[in-house]
Amino acid sequence: MAITIAVISQSVEQRQHVARALGETPDLVVVHQAGDLKTLRDLPTIPQAVLIGVPHLTGIHGPDRLWKALIWIRKTAPDSRLATWFDIADAGATSDLRTQGVTGIVQWSDAKGDIWPKLVRAVFSGSPFWSRPFDMVDRRSAQAPPAPSKPPTRIH
Repeated sequence: MAITIAVISQSVEQRQHVARALGETPDLVVVHQAGDLKTLRDLPTIPQAVLIGVPHLTGIHGPDRLWKALIWIRKTAPDSRLATWFDIADAGATSDLRTQGVTGIVQWSDAKGDIWPKLVRAVFSGSPFWSRPFDMVDRRSAQAPPAPSKPPTRIH
């Protein structure tokens, strides 16, 4: 049985790249692509896996609509698996993702090879999939002394 997938990102180039990579695998079917998370509300059912791309991942207390959408998806479709990719992230933001039920986390610069099918299969099976050891990065960020008006941290 094929795994149904939604790919959401304002970056058309990234969204198309992810959808194309997933479309090359027979057991993975991209049933929805869009630039806005709100389009998920128009679907009769939420796909089994939802992949969301954001350029800048802010923390849960930031103004980003991502956090409200994650809560809505968890409530509306608790069996859907969630994954997020991003270009840069604020310190602690990947930890916030995990508290909101996101089990797949990829920094876009790590997106090479057949990462997308591996990501979907891992999160669909209930396993986490991270392109980096984000728990260690978050732990180091939490222990670092706060800096005044610190710019977003680029996760390496």
